[in-house]
Amino acid sequence: IYSSMLHALQELGAINRQELVSAVPPLVLWSANSSVDKNQRKPTDSGGKLIVADMCAAPGSKSLQLLDMLHMNSEAGETASRGVNKIHNNIPSGLLVVNDSDRNRILTLCQRLRRV
Repeated sequence: IYSSMLHALQELGAINRQELVSAVPPLVLWSANSSVDKNQRKPTDSGGKLIVADMCAAPGSKSLQLLDMLHMNSEAGETASRGVNKIHNNIPSGLLVVNDSDRNRILTLCQRLRRV
């Protein structure tokens, strides 16, 4: 019953399941893009200049994770900048280009990205 419920939620785009080994590369890439604030000795965002070309993107788990990270970064930047009165335009803070060499895998990738 749980398996069918998880599958239904994934088909609706409410959740995205991902293997742990697939979740690590975007996290490493994201942390490599951050700089260190020497005064506070903690990682800070480098201004959202991350540009990624995922050329073996299907089925899309890593791409969706990176896209989420780009959107979270843009929302954090808006909150940190002056004011709560700013209109949220939902523009990500970087660029993600996805592709794959197999046509069928590209179709799978497109279906997953449409659900987001």
